[in-house]
Amino acid sequence: MLLTLPKDMETKNNGKKRVTTFDELIESRHGKIGTKKRTDFEIKIKSFAIGEIIKEEMNIKVKKSNITTLDQFTDKHYGKKGTTKRDKLETGYQNFKIGVLLHQARLEKGLTQEQLTEKVGTTKSYISKIENNIKEARISTLQKKSNSDSVDT
Repeated sequence: MLLTLPKDMETKNNGKKRVTTFDELIESRHGKIGTKKRTDFEIKIKSFAIGEIIKEEMNIKVKKSNITTLDQFTDKHYGKKGTTKRDKLETGYQNFKIGVLLHQARLEKGLTQEQLTEKVGTTKSYISKIENNIKEARISTLQKKSNSDSVDT
């Protein structure tokens, strides 16, 4: 750390400029160690340092707390609810959820896609496309699936 010393702290030693050490500067301004003036100064310095550390910690916490909620992220990138882009996202998400729920229900029943297609009366390809969010499920297919849940496996 470079210190710019006041003119009265620069001394000459055999015609050469002598730079005063930090300790000499502190001692000349605030007295020797143990004096009240020096102790008060050291307390102020320590308090200042602690204050700076606390500020830094608070800044880190503030930076870490710049967390965006899912709703905030969605509003920012897809617009508010009711906009075309947002509605498209919401519909896509609902279709994805239906596929996941269908997949989970099928597995809980211990059914393969082929066994489910026999119960529902559709194709394995169609079931696979719904589960993998490639195709939207028709309401009639979901109703058939719902009715097939009540049939013993």
